[in-house]
Amino acid sequence: MCGGVTLTTYLIWTEGEEWLVTFLEYMNTVHPTIKFTSERSYHSVNFLDVTVMLNNGILSTDLFTKPTDKHQYLYHISCHPSSCKKGIYSQALRLRRKCSEDIYFDCRSQQLSDFLVLRGYDRRFVDKEIRRARRIPREDTLRDHIVGPQASPETSKYRGDSSQAASRPLVFRALF
Repeated sequence: MCGGVTLTTYLIWTEGEEWLVTFLEYMNTVHPTIKFTSERSYHSVNFLDVTVMLNNGILSTDLFTKPTDKHQYLYHISCHPSSCKKGIYSQALRLRRKCSEDIYFDCRSQQLSDFLVLRGYDRRFVDKEIRRARRIPREDTLRDHIVGPQASPETSKYRGDSSQAASRPLVFRALF
């Protein structure tokens, strides 16, 4: 789309698929250059880097990565500053935030550990950083910043940058 803005959002639609189609058809008549598309599912939908699932009326989330993601983390022996290679805790904290259930976090953190070991990182160090992130209650990771004894420069930064909102890919994604 040349010169245009594409935004992505998701919603949970409870009025049935027929009404959603009617709603999208109407929305596509409001402005000649604004078009809406949708991806729909009764069970799960991927939104940015999260899979949102609906199971027995309860929403849960897991990390989503595209099938083409090669997980090309820095090699431990690379010439990058050592601070670049110590972000394992931040990566694990990101998993803690994205995965609403411990079972998802455990699976994704094991995958992260395996990827990093393949890139030359010491398994004991990686697992220690993942355990450090696991000790933080997920609810705390969803706040603007973490305070208290577990706070670190990685976790005390404010999350979210509203200036980037206009650069994100407009697609309705719905769970119903």
